[in-house]
Amino acid sequence: MEPSVWTREAVLDFVGGKQILMRGPSGEQLEPPEWLAAGATEVNPLNSIESVEITHREDRGALIDSFVRARESPGVPSSTHIRVDFFGVWVHLDLVWLNLLEVPEVGGILGASEVVEGPPIEVTELDSGGTTQSTNWMILTLAEGGRIAAVRGRVSDVLGYDTDEILGRIPTDFIHPDHAPSAIENWVRLSERPDQTRTSRWRWCRKEGSEVWLESSYLVHDDETTEVVVVDVSERVANEEALVTSQREVAALAEDFRLLADEVPTAVFRCDMRGRVGFYNAHWEESFHGDGAVERVHELIDPDDQQQFDALLSELLTMSSPVSRSIEVRGAAGSRVLEISCRSVGGGVELGRFVGSVTDVTSAAVFRHQALHDSLTGVANRAMIEAFLEDAIRDDPDGTLVVFIDLDGFKAINDDHGHDAGDAVLVEVARRLSAAVRPGDVVARYGGDEFVVVCRGVDAGGWAGVTERLESVFTEPVVFDGGSWPSAASLGTARPEPGVDAGTVLRRADQAMFEQKRSRKA
Repeated sequence: MEPSVWTREAVLDFVGGKQILMRGPSGEQLEPPEWLAAGATEVNPLNSIESVEITHREDRGALIDSFVRARESPGVPSSTHIRVDFFGVWVHLDLVWLNLLEVPEVGGILGASEVVEGPPIEVTELDSGGTTQSTNWMILTLAEGGRIAAVRGRVSDVLGYDTDEILGRIPTDFIHPDHAPSAIENWVRLSERPDQTRTSRWRWCRKEGSEVWLESSYLVHDDETTEVVVVDVSERVANEEALVTSQREVAALAEDFRLLADEVPTAVFRCDMRGRVGFYNAHWEESFHGDGAVERVHELIDPDDQQQFDALLSELLTMSSPVSRSIEVRGAAGSRVLEISCRSVGGGVELGRFVGSVTDVTSAAVFRHQALHDSLTGVANRAMIEAFLEDAIRDDPDGTLVVFIDLDGFKAINDDHGHDAGDAVLVEVARRLSAAVRPGDVVARYGGDEFVVVCRGVDAGGWAGVTERLESVFTEPVVFDGGSWPSAASLGTARPEPGVDAGTVLRRADQAMFEQKRSRKA
């Protein structure tokens, strides 16, 4: 039968009066659509593993085989008969699978079952064939009018009464008053639809006055008698209530954390190894959601600096204990500088999770830049070049070269054309020098018309090449508004010697420059 034959009406007729469940092609649990659930007696809440566990071990193969047959034959019903453990009682079921994966309104493999007559139903501990262990249970046989005609099981353990004390009475005599109306309504509905199997869970009152949670399943037989399988589920209810309480406490804790995070005066976030943001506080939203939600931390960072953030996350995962690390990157907006601090909160390489903060440090970066750079030319100032040289002497003394540069004839520009012209010349010279050096070399305005260049990683053979590049800066005149400067300078070089400091090397380079200037005048 083709799946297209199974219209909604045909499917509803198939499940009418039966309990249903729905699975995916691999046996995964699926929720049936509302219209389908409404047309069945009830929806079985068990997943595939739980369903197999309660099936008699001799019938588990038949259960799986029937499912496989249905999966391989779309639209063709696949039937089987199984025995399942219902709280210590074997119940016989006829189960039919129907593969409706290709029917858009269903989209799953549908199972429909109903209780049928079988060999005598016996109570069992299931130690060898199933999974259920000993529990308090009883089976009530109800005659016409709902009165208890027979009792089997552990009546005294369940309710504290002897069997003779409950015969002839109705179950609502023992059900807690708060639940009695629901029990009566359940009985009325069962009387109207005797083909249905109904299950309920209510509080019952024991003889000595305590309360117990019992789950009851009603089975109506052809002779109009009804069997009620009653199982003590007090422990399960207590566990469920404890779980609900725990979930509420966790939810309350999460809400408290969110409120606390919102009070933090910086942008706080949690992300995974790919930078995908799973949590953020109010300050983050205020700072970065102007153009829409930020899905990855990378979106805040200039593309050229994003690798720094990836390296930070990778480094944190190698730490044996949670350690905070920070990086400073350019913002995606271009004008901002951001400090990103992170620490790992576990999960391994694939499921790594990190918490962190993002702080706009643009103002601090500007102040720091101003403290280390010449305000006129933008190159490093005296303090920065001396600190850089100290580091170079410590880390690479043999490869460090210092070039001291003094402009020739610069005083005349200020005297003849004014300080604006002199400033223009200094700015242009700084630009040319910066363009002539390698990445990692530092150009600084040392004072007045003096410049210093510090290069690292220069061997003896590369000394001449550095000075030639710097001398080429002064081959073309510098033109300014109202005149020009012929562009000339004296250069002196020096390399660190053992035991010297930055000041000594600079003085030696300055002296070498002075000697070159004096030789030119001679």
